[in-house]
Amino acid sequence: MQNTQDSRVPINFEQGRGYEPIGVGLPDNFLAGEPDSVLKTLAVLFTSPDPQRINKPCQAVAMLAMYAAGAQVDLTDAQYRQLDRAAEEYQSQMRCSQWPRHAQPRNEAFAAYIRRQAAARRQLSDSLPFSARLATLNFEVGRCFGPVGVGLPANFLDGDPLHTTAVLAFEGAEQSAFNRLSHRQLTTLAFLYTHPNPMRCNSWGQALAVLALYGAGAQVSLEPEQYRWLDDQVEEYESIMRSSEAPQHAQAGNEAFAAYIRRHGRERAREDRLL
Repeated sequence: MQNTQDSRVPINFEQGRGYEPIGVGLPDNFLAGEPDSVLKTLAVLFTSPDPQRINKPCQAVAMLAMYAAGAQVDLTDAQYRQLDRAAEEYQSQMRCSQWPRHAQPRNEAFAAYIRRQAAARRQLSDSLPFSARLATLNFEVGRCFGPVGVGLPANFLDGDPLHTTAVLAFEGAEQSAFNRLSHRQLTTLAFLYTHPNPMRCNSWGQALAVLALYGAGAQVSLEPEQYRWLDDQVEEYESIMRSSEAPQHAQAGNEAFAAYIRRHGRERAREDRLL
């Protein structure tokens, strides 16, 4: 994994999202960086592990960032428009001239960048060689307790050969093949555990998403206790998904996804000397 520790920013788990300056500490030329890294970082900064501290506009911005970063998901036209409209509304709020105390030019620039990248991804989606291997989502149901990743190939976590070939050909090989593909898988899982409606979110899904993006190389730093809290939440979810005491909740695929996220989160935590 590429070491970007000098440009990493902390996450405040106790603060809401979107209406205070986002990304304080990021370099002025942050948006000129490698798009995959920029988008994953912004996704973390616009969402929160605490479902009580998220809101619809910022959750939409975070999901568009993951989508633009290449999450292996298939959004319908209506779903994409829903996210983009919410992000556009947030962008408008951040440049608000009627209430200048709410204006945040850099937040607006982040949202505009994400919307541009997501629009570019949308235009390319039909021509991507792995377009038939995308997960589908239902925005009308919650996350975590039904099957996650419907539509993904059975060997998704192992690196589907056709998808692997397509990604490397489409994106080049700036990172090692393992890192690039594991990061794509983690970004996909982060998207799948996120929901545009805060009322349908829970602490397990939000922790899964944040830990997945952290493991995928988002340029953020965690305190040891923050990492442990995320890991504990994901471990608890993993246990529920294999539960023999409550078989109605058992989902072997979801359990495997949680274990994958924890493993990569732990690898990143070791690199950051949190363990």
